[in-house]
Amino acid sequence: MMIHLINIAQAAEEASHEATGQSLTQVLGIDWKLFVAQLINFGLVLFVLWKWAYRPLIKILNERSQKMEKGLKEAKEIEERLMTTKEQQEELLVEARKEAGIILEKAEKEAGENKNKMIQEAEDRINKQLETARQRLAEDKEKIAKEIKTEVAELVSQALQKIIPEQLEEKVDKKIIKRILNQNED
Repeated sequence: MMIHLINIAQAAEEASHEATGQSLTQVLGIDWKLFVAQLINFGLVLFVLWKWAYRPLIKILNERSQKMEKGLKEAKEIEERLMTTKEQQEELLVEARKEAGIILEKAEKEAGENKNKMIQEAEDRINKQLETARQRLAEDKEKIAKEIKTEVAELVSQALQKIIPEQLEEKVDKKIIKRILNQNED
């Protein structure tokens, strides 16, 4: 590799000795006619590219950058809305919990009142049933007492008939029986 570098350096030195007598264009090997034609071709290509490729490309890039900026702005707005929505959601949850607590307290209070009311109604029904049972018992007692009196009267009548062989009048018998029964009641 060193040898190549040395050869290149020697060739450059020889070319510089020969070029001292020639012009720069001759040394570089430039043909003016060809050079001007290439400049015109380059200018035309540059104009065509600038007119129909560069401008539309710049336009597309600008539109994309605007879309990206718009997308970023919308993303920031969405993020801000999301944050406000989360805050509102948390506030609503706090309010809902408070309302739920109030509703639970109210429901417990009403349940206690309903319980007391139902207990009172049950006690009233029981008292009414006891009162009707007492009345029936008193009626049954009176009925049984009347039945016992009539049976006792019949027994006394039969006993009197056996004791007193003569039969008294029925009216007199009944008066005697009534007097005896009234004495027993007192």
